Amino acid sequence: MRKSLISNLLLLFGTFLLLGAFAYRLLITSDIPVSYAIDEAIILHVLIFISTMLYICGSIIGSRNTIR
Repeated sequence: MRKSLISNLLLLFGTFLLLGAFAYRLLITSDIPVSYAIDEAIILHVLIFISTMLYICGSIIGSRNTIR
């Protein structure tokens, strides 16, 4: 029960973080004349990396919970 909850929370946080990173990318690359600097690109890539790691950890923990 506890591993299932942790797995679901990690998957949920990873998904929300990915959606936030995607919205941030859309804001940066929209038609608003804002310079797309290196620091913004690094922040975006770090957010996507953290989201991916959360999703992978949630998937690994979830795959260990087999139905018997």
